[in-house]
Amino acid sequence: MTSITQTSETPLKAEDVLKFILIHSWLFGVFFVINYYVIDWIPSFTVDFWDVGWYRNIVENGYWYSANGQSNVAFFPLFPWVLKLLDGQLVLASLLNLLLFLTGLIILYIVYKPSKYIIPILLAIPSNLFLYVPYSESIFYLAVVLFLVGMDKRNIMLACIGIFLASMARSSFSIFVPALLITGAFFSLKERKLKWEYILYLITSLAGLAIVLFIMYYQTGEPWGIFKAQRQWGHHFRMPEMPFFTYMGTLKIDGVALLVGAISLIPLIKITLGTLLKKMEIEISPSVFFSLLYFVGISLSIVFFQGGDLRSLNRYVFATPFIFFFFIYLFKQQFHFTKSALIILVGSLLFWLIFYDITHSIRVFANYLAVSIFLSAFIYLTHPQFKKGVFWVLYLGMLYLQAYYFVRFLTGQWVG
Repeated sequence: MTSITQTSETPLKAEDVLKFILIHSWLFGVFFVINYYVIDWIPSFTVDFWDVGWYRNIVENGYWYSANGQSNVAFFPLFPWVLKLLDGQLVLASLLNLLLFLTGLIILYIVYKPSKYIIPILLAIPSNLFLYVPYSESIFYLAVVLFLVGMDKRNIMLACIGIFLASMARSSFSIFVPALLITGAFFSLKERKLKWEYILYLITSLAGLAIVLFIMYYQTGEPWGIFKAQRQWGHHFRMPEMPFFTYMGTLKIDGVALLVGAISLIPLIKITLGTLLKKMEIEISPSVFFSLLYFVGISLSIVFFQGGDLRSLNRYVFATPFIFFFFIYLFKQQFHFTKSALIILVGSLLFWLIFYDITHSIRVFANYLAVSIFLSAFIYLTHPQFKKGVFWVLYLGMLYLQAYYFVRFLTGQWVG
């Protein structure tokens, strides 16, 4: 039986990967220069914007809590520790983050030997800019790669190291805890034996969280500051406003990220019911199952704990290795291309119409129609005749957006 993490495509050779990285870097540089002269930018041109200031604040002042406003206990300590070791050098931290991201990507390539289009598509994802600026995404990325690879290969030590580091890098426990419980229960029932390692993963994740809580309590004197601070940042449970929205009134890729979460629910239900009810024998890896759970969980979390404000959802979906396994699952499917493309086109348009306000102007509707067409084209990445042409259209379009968002970030404009 073929594993769901293997594809029928011929994988890239190592030299092909290196050659493509060089081409990718050159194309990104060209798109960066184009956007540099197109975007109206403010005089300062630096990576020291948005969350970077909070990380620097932790490095310089330690943790502190305020009951009357935003405070830095909302941020986890692993990246600030690294930044402190680098003496607060933001450019050096950015280069290190790029190295961590590429290391994680290389590990995924070596372990899973994916279809030759997956690595380039992953490199071109617009949200990847958060993996080479001074944010915590890259440390989290590599930690999650170690966890997922360890989980798949039954390397319990590697998985524990990964999830421990991930739990100290970002506030992932709210998604990881239920996802671990569900994944452990699913594979225990599927294999008819207790998968005790998932209990160990859960304990390890909670141990990482406990250390974070202790550090924050030691420095602030407030034992539950991390939870109380979330309300000051607008993160608390409430029914979402409709239509959904995001910072500065434009959804952009945050809306697409929510669509990924909604799509992930479909195979998750199919796989779970089909396996547990014994209606079909589906070979599913823990990494794919966990990734689908993560996407559903993070989407529900953002919707209900930000009240319909989807800001930053794209970071939590696309700037993670979970999207690798989403593509792995996609490339494994057998599609009736025209029918599947139409389903995605019509389905995504209905999704925009239900959850977003896209009909107040022709321009907005046209933009979302273009997004739907772009998304439906992903189906043709597995088409024997059209996949090469479709790949270049998708790859170049995504890479241009990545450069565009990076320039916006460097000029202090909101992109996340």
